[in-house]
Amino acid sequence: MRKVFLVVLAILLSSVEYTHPSDEAVQFFQDQMAMLKGDLPIASSDPQSPPIKCGTPLLVGINLLKYNGLELPSGLLETRPETLPLTFGSDHVLVHYADSGEHVPYQVNVDTLPADGVPDFINRVSEIFESVWEIETGNPDSGYLGFNPPLSDDGRGGDNRYDVYVMNLGTGYYGFTVPEGVAGQYQISSFIELENDFAGTLYGGNPVNGVKVTAAHELFHAIQFRYDALEFDYEDVGDPSTYKPWWMEASAVWMEEVVYDELNDYVNYLPYFYDYPWMNLGTFSYTPGDPRAYHSYASCVWPIYLTEKYETGIVKEIWEGCAAVPGYNTLIVTNNAMIARSSSLADAFTEFSIWNYHTGPRANPTLFYSEGALFDEINPTFTINPPISEPISIGGLPNPPEHLGANYIVVQTGPSSGGLSFSFDGVDIANAGWHATVLGYNPLSSEWIDFAVNPSTGVGSLEWYNWNLYDNLVLIPTVSGITPYYNSYTYTGSISYDSSLYGENIVYVWPGDLDNNAIVNEEDILPLAVNWFEVGNSRTQITMNWSPLAIQLWNTPSATFADANGSGRVDIRDFLAICLNWGSTHSGTFTYGLQSPDFNLDAHRSVLELIYDEVKNANSGPQYEIRLYLEKMLGITIPDEFILKQNYPNPFNSSTVIEYLIAEKTTVRLTVFNLLGQRVKSLLDAEKSAGVYRIEWDGRDDDGRDVASGIYLYRLESPSGDITRKMVLIR
Repeated sequence: MRKVFLVVLAILLSSVEYTHPSDEAVQFFQDQMAMLKGDLPIASSDPQSPPIKCGTPLLVGINLLKYNGLELPSGLLETRPETLPLTFGSDHVLVHYADSGEHVPYQVNVDTLPADGVPDFINRVSEIFESVWEIETGNPDSGYLGFNPPLSDDGRGGDNRYDVYVMNLGTGYYGFTVPEGVAGQYQISSFIELENDFAGTLYGGNPVNGVKVTAAHELFHAIQFRYDALEFDYEDVGDPSTYKPWWMEASAVWMEEVVYDELNDYVNYLPYFYDYPWMNLGTFSYTPGDPRAYHSYASCVWPIYLTEKYETGIVKEIWEGCAAVPGYNTLIVTNNAMIARSSSLADAFTEFSIWNYHTGPRANPTLFYSEGALFDEINPTFTINPPISEPISIGGLPNPPEHLGANYIVVQTGPSSGGLSFSFDGVDIANAGWHATVLGYNPLSSEWIDFAVNPSTGVGSLEWYNWNLYDNLVLIPTVSGITPYYNSYTYTGSISYDSSLYGENIVYVWPGDLDNNAIVNEEDILPLAVNWFEVGNSRTQITMNWSPLAIQLWNTPSATFADANGSGRVDIRDFLAICLNWGSTHSGTFTYGLQSPDFNLDAHRSVLELIYDEVKNANSGPQYEIRLYLEKMLGITIPDEFILKQNYPNPFNSSTVIEYLIAEKTTVRLTVFNLLGQRVKSLLDAEKSAGVYRIEWDGRDDDGRDVASGIYLYRLESPSGDITRKMVLIR
């Protein structure tokens, strides 16, 4: 949907009359730019709304028209200001300003700190931008963020320093970053226009703080243009209402908070997220006063969540991934980053929705947002108060979630014993899926359980025991997937009270996660060995499907989780659940699992050897992963030969794994070739010790480009010989 085909482009370029949507797009941006420059009053649907703040989205929209080869009037071809005769610079930034006229800066006649013939305000602008430059682009080993600096403008502003022009902008605007690329470029240079006195903004009484916020925000836009100036979603190049540069704005606001944590400018916009949690994370509007116009600022809570949950560098990792392919691929790259952290975009968004309930008076800075007490409370979709005598329908509620949006159905709990039964049925969604989570909220410790909604039907159910132990229970339906959509998705279901859902020591187990650390992997064999032949409460329904199951806690708590099939006995049959649910994750917050440091190898060797007999002939999949794990743990000798195995999966779509075995320390080279014998990708050229190794190929060549479907050869070479095999890539 993001391609402008040649025949359509020819029609656009030959159109003379103002009839085509692209002409309307040009007029739209002309009007918006007039407001940005202060030549037209801002037409706001809500005069009480905060300032629009950043004009950069307008410029990236105009750049999209230019990128697609449309001829633009001169008024839309933003050029560098020519009415600012004075400059003052630092190592990396050159500030342009005037000492008279409409663009005169704040307190132009104040020149004391220092008294150097330059207005103090301009001194501060220079100092602030230089400091921000160092923080955003400096060496991570020195505590900085390490982003690539903006592209050089080849001296267009007078020298090779980055140019900032202090201007009188439209009411409420802080500044904007202007992409300077020509058609066909998506990694481009830029310059910044900065508000001269911050009158009409949130910083009208303290313009220096306005400069700080704007410098952190707009310089990061300049850095983004170094990565990908087209990193936003759109459906129709001729319709600006389909433009959604949300990730540019959300991550730029996040950068403000990273650089100037004490200012908290982003908090002013958070009502436009927490009052509208059902809106798509990527929603956007150019219309002042429209809640969607501020939603992208407020969506900074998404990168805040990512960096507080994982690490600050994840935003850089995402932008580097976005730079690999022009155009909008934020969700795909983010999903890849989550997979590298044993999660997924869907799982991360589910947990993000949990974090968003813990704000305002419910904030818990030790478990969730560090500044959550400053945030607004989430706006509940529906609130249910006891007593609950009949099942309560949750169908037909207002504002069902859009893609990457959430609802919050809050059940205030009662004093009676018992629990709640939740049923859910979401409308079928192509290329996306429902998640339904129940949160048991307590001020000091919350826990939550995913429904395990069936991906093909959208149907799921959950029984929650002992509701009176929580302040409230919250059903949170979300829609997630790596393809962006902007519709709302309806659902039905019910919530009912059940007095029988009560008991002492009720816990939830996930079959396969035997150590209860929220992921199924090779370490889940350890609780089998520790709890071998332990007995306890059995489940009435024997199942190993991936879903939370409420059971009575055994006398030996860790054995409760090790009994994967619910038979009441820990034995070799429970091993199957690990393989069936391999790689699955959940968000439960329980404490009875066994962690690997507690494991005594010598005491449990016999059970591990029994498990090894089950997997010793495996060559792929979870059993093979467990085989490698056990061979290393038990010291089992690896084959004494040079082996290159068939890749798996094969054929493959996006990535495949190649495994090789070497018997002694040697230099090895692993290379992918096409059928003409031309090198496509060098995967490895290094010295390796004896062992079993695996390496992944993502279907890209040495230049990072996706290769075409077809047959490829992969060759393993060493001083003792080489082996070649074939693999098939299907796009």
